[in-house]
Amino acid sequence: MKQFILTSVLFFVAIVANAHKLTIHLNNVENGKGQLGVVVFGADNYMQYTNATWATMVKPENGTTTVTCDLPAGKYAILVMHDENMNNKVDTNAQGIPTEPTGMSNNPQLKGFPTFDQLAFEVSRDASIDINMVRYIK
Repeated sequence: MKQFILTSVLFFVAIVANAHKLTIHLNNVENGKGQLGVVVFGADNYMQYTNATWATMVKPENGTTTVTCDLPAGKYAILVMHDENMNNKVDTNAQGIPTEPTGMSNNPQLKGFPTFDQLAFEVSRDASIDINMVRYIK
C-alpha cells in the first residue's frame, strides 16, 4: 500500500512539474454581466464539453479579463462564450449566429463553425494568448 501511495504521489508530481502556465487575455469584453465560459480542448476531445481538457467560468471584467491555467505540452484550441444572461448556453438567432459575444484562439475570420486546426496553438512552455471577444449581432 505504501508503494502504491508513493507511486501515485510521484506520478502527480511529474504531471504538475510538466505543466506550463497559460495566461489567457480575453479582450474587448463589453460589460460585466453574467459570466465568461472558457474551455480548452485538445484534438482528441474537441467540442466535447463534458470531457474538455480544462474549463472555467469567471466573472467578466469590462475591457480585458485574464484567466490562467496549467496545461501539459501539447496542441490546444480555446472557445469562449460571454453568457450575459447566465442560462449556460450560447444563445443564437434563427440562422445559428451567436447573439452573445464569443471568442476563439487565433481569432479567426470565419464563415461557419471553426475546425480544431483553425484554432490550434502549441503549448511547450509558459505562454500567453490574446482572444478578442466578438459580438456578431447587436
